[in-house]
Amino acid sequence: MRRRMLLVCCAVLGWCLVGPGPVLAAVTIEAPAGGLTGTRYGVAVAGTAPYEGRVYFDVQEGAACVESDSADWESVSGGFRESFAFSRELPGPVLLCVWVVDRGQAGGPVTVDRAAMAVDVRATRIDLSIIPSRRVFATDEDVRARLEGVSESPSVVWAWARPIDGAPCSEVPWVGEQAYWGELAGGVDKRVTLGPITVPGTYRLCAQVINSALGPLGYATIEAPVVISQACTNARRSRTRQTASYRRARAVYRRTRRAGARRVMLRRKAAMNRARASVSANC
Repeated sequence: MRRRMLLVCCAVLGWCLVGPGPVLAAVTIEAPAGGLTGTRYGVAVAGTAPYEGRVYFDVQEGAACVESDSADWESVSGGFRESFAFSRELPGPVLLCVWVVDRGQAGGPVTVDRAAMAVDVRATRIDLSIIPSRRVFATDEDVRARLEGVSESPSVVWAWARPIDGAPCSEVPWVGEQAYWGELAGGVDKRVTLGPITVPGTYRLCAQVINSALGPLGYATIEAPVVISQACTNARRSRTRQTASYRRARAVYRRTRRAGARRVMLRRKAAMNRARASVSANC
């Protein structure tokens, strides 16, 4: 009798000391249902794990998840909430796979909970155009252009000029002065200034769009033609001289109010207007 009572007490005491195992709550995944290539997204995984638990996270293709020891993981115990992240270079549907493993079993690790979530990753839209402020520039003036369009994922852009009869814009190294547009994202309407191109001729105004997060798909070259004109340079210089000459003559006329000064002023005004018309025609 005493032995039976002792066994009962030991059994009760043992249960009291060890206690019941944790009640496993279904593991959950919190993540966007859709995304863009090249963009990194955060994922929250929550649930309840055994005392020696481990939660695995993996991004896979196909119709079902396959457990793998190479997946990302965190050690967990009891109620947990862990953060993971993923990004994709190529568009298409993927599965976010999560499984909880009990590593305290005598026979080896045992998966005690699983979850999966489908995410549709679409190609990031990067559609940009480079637009010169004018078709013709002088040899002594800055070349100005505008970049417009959309870049759904942050991209960086470089711009430079290259002779039209030389290597294409896509060929490296990029020769000549380069302008850095910086990082662009969303709707783009950006202006940039390149230094003067001193040799007359027809050029490609090149821009390289770089989005390294997209891998091989994240590089694109866009271009637009521009003409560098010596005639435009001469016309601009003539306009500057004639405008200064007209202003001096006008100042003299306003001080003297003499008929001769007025005739000089009108002749120089006509020369100034011809010079301005020449700029319009050549530039």
